[in-house]
Amino acid sequence: MPYVEHPDITTPPGDTVIWRYMDVLQFLTLLKQQSLYFALLKEVDDLWEAAPSERLKARLIQAAAIVPVLFRSLSRHIAINCWHENCSESVVMWSLYTSAKQGIAIQSTVGRLVECFEVNGPQVFIGRVTYEDHDKDYDEPPPTRQPNRRQAACHGCTNPII
Repeated sequence: MPYVEHPDITTPPGDTVIWRYMDVLQFLTLLKQQSLYFALLKEVDDLWEAAPSERLKARLIQAAAIVPVLFRSLSRHIAINCWHENCSESVVMWSLYTSAKQGIAIQSTVGRLVECFEVNGPQVFIGRVTYEDHDKDYDEPPPTRQPNRRQAACHGCTNPII
């Protein structure tokens, strides 16, 4: 999977420090398979992950009856691997993504993450996540491929990279 720059996604500078929190079993699997696992959106526990706002869904439904089916279908074809942008560890991230006393945090940089992707295969985009207030009325929808999440209290202090 090659990393590709995308005009609608803001990729942090290569020297940006990022973290990946996981439990020990996930870490051992990463070492054994020598690859990152990209979860399909339908596998992610966070129901708001890449969820369209109600207003956006209403606008799109007016345009085409097929849109709800399209959104459900996308969750079977879009995969993500989330990292946390921060210069140091985060207690909040430890508690959200690791089990009691059996966790691992990998520290890296955006540049090193970019280098790990092969030249052939599906495209990989790396970018900062922008939080969207689903209750706010926007003049226009966010860019098609910009990673968006609904703002949630538990994520308020995080800086996710997808």
